[in-house]
Amino acid sequence: MIEEREPESFQIDPARSRFPYCIVWSPLPVLSWFFPCMATLEYAGLMDNSKQRQTEITSWDNALLRITQEYQHRSYNILTCNCHSFVANCLSMLKPRARNWNVVNLAVFIFINGQFVSRLAIVRTYLPFIVASAIGLALGRKTYLTYLAAFIAVLVGWYLIGTYCVKKLIHV
Repeated sequence: MIEEREPESFQIDPARSRFPYCIVWSPLPVLSWFFPCMATLEYAGLMDNSKQRQTEITSWDNALLRITQEYQHRSYNILTCNCHSFVANCLSMLKPRARNWNVVNLAVFIFINGQFVSRLAIVRTYLPFIVASAIGLALGRKTYLTYLAAFIAVLVGWYLIGTYCVKKLIHV
């Protein structure tokens, strides 16, 4: 029996930064220094059967093309129409795990299921947070923690209210 192997173009290769048919989240400079949970999400939508695989790849590419064309005409900003919205729209169009995706359940999914591609990626994500927090604690102690907690609460509240209460506030 001949063993079917993945073509090299479908292989995930972190050393070469190759993540075909994956959604890859990367830390954002400065913002991730204070919120390290903005990390990497990999979503591989490849199937085992070659005919199914080709259909899945075509669906993936078509979804990305359609959403990209839609987002070219949108005002992009961090609070209402951002990369989370873009990815949630793509996933909703592809229907993995049979759900309608939004920025909140996408963030929860990333937090629970996201994976780092290497140990160096973990260091790059958390070291700036540790340094920034050490400086904040050294200079501001309780004040730093209070403002950090307040900002996180406001940001989480914004996305929860904007996603579930005010339906058209955050684009999904």
